[in-house]
Amino acid sequence: MQDKKNKSETINTLLECGLELFGKYGYNSVTTKQIGEYSGLNSALVSYYFGGKKQYYIEVVRYVTDLIVHWFDDIEVGQLESKTVAELEELIKKSVNRFYEWFTSTLGASGTNLFFQELITMPCPEVAPHFDRAVSFITPFFINILTVYYRKTGRDHVNPVFVWILLISTTQNVSLHSSAPEEAQMAFAAAQIPQNILNLIINMP
Repeated sequence: MQDKKNKSETINTLLECGLELFGKYGYNSVTTKQIGEYSGLNSALVSYYFGGKKQYYIEVVRYVTDLIVHWFDDIEVGQLESKTVAELEELIKKSVNRFYEWFTSTLGASGTNLFFQELITMPCPEVAPHFDRAVSFITPFFINILTVYYRKTGRDHVNPVFVWILLISTTQNVSLHSSAPEEAQMAFAAAQIPQNILNLIINMP
């Protein structure tokens, strides 16, 4: 049992460190030696557990996709049509806050950087299905909630897709600036971005 636990912890450490390194430097710039140094583990473990750098990278992307999906596990959407407007607003608030927390976390910021690197340079097209899985989960999650909410509040003219794009572009922009100078980080914190996003969603004319 202890051996299985140690193996699981080792693999998790490698995946987390890989996510941070690949997110910061990109697939082509990261070496297995760097991974070993950053993780404090023998670099040979990358090949031992994953079969090499490329498969390791694919597993890192799968790992961050799983994290995104599980990040929303405890948010019970339920039957949207049966919810009151107040319940829908509470659900929107919880979901937006959770979404923002993800994109501003260390792993979330690394995952976002990884995603945009793949969009621009496509160093490993094999990871596309994993990113597609994340998009296919999170997009309808929000759009379904927003669609019902705007209909129940008499605002069928509001396009939930537009609101979703606004939400994701704002949070991703914050995430992509996660390595900005401290002054910029303080400005982001003072801007109360999650609350402003919520106000915009709730008060959309």
